[in-house]
Amino acid sequence: MTKSKRTYSESIEELDGLLAQLEKNEAPLEELAVIVKKATDLIHQCQKQLFETDVEIQKLLEDIVS
Repeated sequence: MTKSKRTYSESIEELDGLLAQLEKNEAPLEELAVIVKKATDLIHQCQKQLFETDVEIQKLLEDIVS
């Protein structure tokens, strides 16, 4: 799978689509593992983006306080 740089919003939107597909039982059994793997990758990407943003904000706040 080629990892392209998605925005946080794009990743969340894609994740929502995958979850909706799973909730409606629209996914063929043969594709469940692929869908879950993709969802897991998107979750990890979102967590990484949130962590990086948090670190950046903390640095900015430290600069204000200093």
